[in-house]
Amino acid sequence: MKNSKKTFLLIGGIVLAVALVIVGFFALRNVGAGKTADRPVKIGSGLDFNSYLGEGKKLSQSQAEPVYMQLVADIKISAQGFIAAGNTVYFDLNGHTITGGANRAFSVREGASLTVTGGTVQTDGADADGGVFAVEGAGSRLTLENVLAANADDSHIVGRVGGGVIFANSPGDTDNSAIVTLGEGTKIVGSVSGLRRGGGSIMLNGNAQLHIDGATVTGGKAGIAGNILLDGKSAMYMHSGAVTGGVAVSTSEFTGFGGNINGQSMSQVHIFSGSVTNGKAEDCGGNIYMGNTAGADAGLYIYGGTVEKGLAEMEGGNIYATEKATVLRLYGGELTSGDAIMGGNISIHNAALELRGSKLVGLDNCDNISSGGNIYAEKSTVSIYDGIVDQGVAQRQGGNIYVTDTELNMYGGTVTRGGTLTAEVTLGGGNIYAGKASRFNLYGGEISGGIANYQNDKEASAAGANVMVAGTTFMQMFGGTIADGTVHGAISRGAGVYVYGQAAKYNAVFHMYGGTISNGLTDNKMRGMCVGSYSATNNDTGFGTARLFDGDILYTGPADDANKVYTIHGNKTSGRDMYLYDPQGMGLVGKYSRTTVGACKDATHNTATGEVTATCLTHGYTTYHCETCGDWCKITAEPLGHTLETTTENGLVTHKCTVCEDIWYEIEK
Repeated sequence: MKNSKKTFLLIGGIVLAVALVIVGFFALRNVGAGKTADRPVKIGSGLDFNSYLGEGKKLSQSQAEPVYMQLVADIKISAQGFIAAGNTVYFDLNGHTITGGANRAFSVREGASLTVTGGTVQTDGADADGGVFAVEGAGSRLTLENVLAANADDSHIVGRVGGGVIFANSPGDTDNSAIVTLGEGTKIVGSVSGLRRGGGSIMLNGNAQLHIDGATVTGGKAGIAGNILLDGKSAMYMHSGAVTGGVAVSTSEFTGFGGNINGQSMSQVHIFSGSVTNGKAEDCGGNIYMGNTAGADAGLYIYGGTVEKGLAEMEGGNIYATEKATVLRLYGGELTSGDAIMGGNISIHNAALELRGSKLVGLDNCDNISSGGNIYAEKSTVSIYDGIVDQGVAQRQGGNIYVTDTELNMYGGTVTRGGTLTAEVTLGGGNIYAGKASRFNLYGGEISGGIANYQNDKEASAAGANVMVAGTTFMQMFGGTIADGTVHGAISRGAGVYVYGQAAKYNAVFHMYGGTISNGLTDNKMRGMCVGSYSATNNDTGFGTARLFDGDILYTGPADDANKVYTIHGNKTSGRDMYLYDPQGMGLVGKYSRTTVGACKDATHNTATGEVTATCLTHGYTTYHCETCGDWCKITAEPLGHTLETTTENGLVTHKCTVCEDIWYEIEK
C-alpha cells in the first residue's frame, strides 16, 4: 500500500513537472508577441483581426509600446479596425489581402500611428468618407509602403463628401497635423463611380497633410477632384511618383473642377518631382484646379516634375485657378500638352501667376484651343521673372499668352514660337495678345519668333506676330527684346507689335522708352510696328496710338528691300496717330494725323509730374504730362538687380532679396 502511494505521488509529480514545462514553453513562446518586429501578432482570419482591432478592443485602448502585426492569410472583415489613443501599429500584410465590407478597413484616430506594408487593402464598395482608410485627429499618422489600396465601387453611396480610398482630417487650429505618407511601390486606385462629391481617391480636410514619395494615385472619379481634394488648411507635398487618370464629373450637382487635384480654401499643393498627368475635367482644370479663398501661403507651388496632358472641356487644360487669394508659383518643372478651349496649359480668373523658372510648352494639335495656347488670364496678374513659354498655338488670339483686363509684367524669361491660325486682322498676337483694359509692362526678357496666320493661308488677313495690343490696353516697353516675328497673308501687319484700335470707343496705346524691336517679315513688307484701326475691315474708326520716346527699332530684312524705311506702318485713312521711323537716321518719313516721334516739341506742353525710383526689377523714370501727347515718362535709371541671401534646407534652395524681400525657390542641383 505504501509502495502504491509512493508510486502515485511519483507519477503525479512527473505529470505536474511535464505540465509546468509545457506551460512554461508556451508562455516563453508568447512572451513579447507583437512587441517586436520578429515576433508579430499573427492575423489569419477576420476573427483575429476583430479581436485586436475591433471597436473597444485592445488597440482601441492605449498601449505603452508599439505593436507589430502580420497577416498570414487573405482575410475578409465585416467591420473596420480601430487604432486610437496614441497607439503605434506596424502591420505587415506579408503579400496577402484584407478585403473590407460596407465600411472602411482601418480608422486611425486621436494621435495614433499605422504603418502598412507589402500587400493589398481593398473594399468592394465602402460608402464611408475614406473608403479604405480614415485618419482623423491631431497627430494621427498613416504610412503605406508597397501597398495596393482600392475601393472598387461607390455606386451605392449617399451624400458622402469624398476620399474614395483615404480620408484625412485634423483640426485646422493646431499645428499638429494628421499626416498620410504614400511611399515607394504604393498604388491608390480611386472610386470609379463618380458619385462622391469630392476626392475620388483621397480627401484632406482641416490641416491634414499628404506626402507622395514614390506612390501612384490613379483612376479616381468624383464631382470635385477626380483623385485628390484638399480643403481647409490642408497641404500636399509630392516628391516623386504620379497622380494620374482622374476625372472630375460635371452634372447638375457637381462642378467638374480638377481632374486630378482640387485645392480649396487655404490649401497648398507643392510639387517637387514626379508627374501629374492625364487628368480630365468636364469643366475646368484638367489636371489641377485651385480655388483658394484665404491665406497668404495658399495656392500651387511647382519646383520640378511635370504637369502634362490634361484635358478640360472649358478652361485650363492642365491648371485652372480662380479667387483673389490663389497664387500659382512656378519655380521649375514643365507644363506641357494641356488642352482646353481657353488656356491650353493654364487659365486664371481673379488670381495671380508667377513664372520664375518653369517651362510651358503648348499642344502640338490646337484644334480645340481658341485663345491662349499656353496661358489665358482674365482680371488677374501675370508676372514673368524667368522661364520659358514656348510653342503655344491658338485658333484666334494669343498663341502663347492671352490676357484680358489683366496686368502683365515681364521682367525676364522668354516667350517664343507662338502662333495664331486666325484669318482676320482683328485678331492675332502670335506670342501675346493683350486686350480690353489690360496693362502690359515689358521691363526685360525676350518675345520672339511669333507667327500670325500660322498655316500661311495666302488669302487670309493677319496681324501682330509677336504682340497685339487691343481694346484700351496700355503697353509700356522699358527694356527687353521683341524679335523675329512673321505675319503671313494678303493683308499682314505688325511683325513686332500691332496696336489695334478696335472701334471708336477704344484707344490702344503703346509707349516705347527703351529696349529693342528687331523683326522679320510680313508678306506685304509692313514691318516692325503697325498701328491699325477697326476701319480696315468694318469701315469704322478706332484709335491706336504708338509713341516712340527711346529704344531701337531695327530693320532685319533683305538689303535690296525698297520699303526698308517702313519699319513702322500705319493705315493713313483711319485718322489716328501713326508714326514712321527711318533706321538710317533720316528722320520721320511720313506725316499723318499728329505724327511725332518722342515727346511733343512744344516744351510748354510737357510738365514733369513726379519721379519714380528704380527698384530691383523696374526702371527709374520721370513722369510727364502733355495736353497733346498725354502722360509719358523718361527713363532715368536701370533696374538695380537683387541683393541675394541664399540658404539651402532639405534639398530646397531659398533665394531672398535683402532689399525688396522678394523670395523664390529652386531644387538643389
